[in-house]
Amino acid sequence: LISTGSMLLMVSSYDFLSMYLGIELQSLCFYVLAACKRDSEFSTEAGIKYFLLGAFSSGLLLFGCSLIYGFTGLIHFEELAKIFSGIEHTNAIKLGILFLA
Repeated sequence: LISTGSMLLMVSSYDFLSMYLGIELQSLCFYVLAACKRDSEFSTEAGIKYFLLGAFSSGLLLFGCSLIYGFTGLIHFEELAKIFSGIEHTNAIKLGILFLA
């Protein structure tokens, strides 16, 4: 149920904050699914590894969002699309987009 709600949140997101919350709620459900078999050491190991990989990738995503916010001052997708279509990108904005991808 939480997984479906987070998918709907990601689809209807209008800015970086709601997109990030949707992705994190979705990944939380997947962490639980990876480690749901408590008696198996492989399941526990998979859950821990998946959690650490998710924490690292979440940090990179937030770093990209903060770079774009820092250089444009915007977090809404519609306003960012207007800005990105009309200006020449600096290297910092390109780096922020790279971290988002």
